[in-house]
Amino acid sequence: MKNAFEIRGDTAVIFLKHSGRLVETVIDVEDLEIAQSLPGTWGVQVCNSTGRLYVQAHVKRGKGSYTKALLHRFLMGMPTVRKGEKFVRVDHKLHDTLDNRRNNLRIATPSENMQNRVGATSKSKSGVRGVFFIKATGKWRAQVRLKDNDGYCAHFDEKGDAETSVGQARARLMPYSQEALSKTGY
Repeated sequence: MKNAFEIRGDTAVIFLKHSGRLVETVIDVEDLEIAQSLPGTWGVQVCNSTGRLYVQAHVKRGKGSYTKALLHRFLMGMPTVRKGEKFVRVDHKLHDTLDNRRNNLRIATPSENMQNRVGATSKSKSGVRGVFFIKATGKWRAQVRLKDNDGYCAHFDEKGDAETSVGQARARLMPYSQEALSKTGY
């Protein structure tokens, strides 16, 4: 690793350059040796869909061929990302993609990773994940969908009641969701 870094207690701060400014990512001091094993420089990638910053490097694979290494995957011993390859996710529990300490990372299937999604989709009319207005009944539907279709659905007169109910259902049914993390005091 060619990046400058600084030790702050149990945390190592790695300095990255992005758009003419300095960005910091944090890792556990115990993982510094792993991060340093990369022969190149860690940089920043902006995720097109979320705008979040991810720490990445380009690793030479062969004659003029490179692959991308993402720091959170690299630290967790996961393979580098290859186009079209199916792989498990490394989830940032608290959505801070520059916090690459072990207590913020976990291995997750794509389904588990989707449980930790932030907010409603861009198509949502209610602005609340899992809450929909049903014109025919004049009620708000609180809905949690699971892979096996054994989810949760209830109807309410008030949008706020539906929002509370869907949050409680996610905490109960989706162990990787933010609501479940809040429930466990994380």
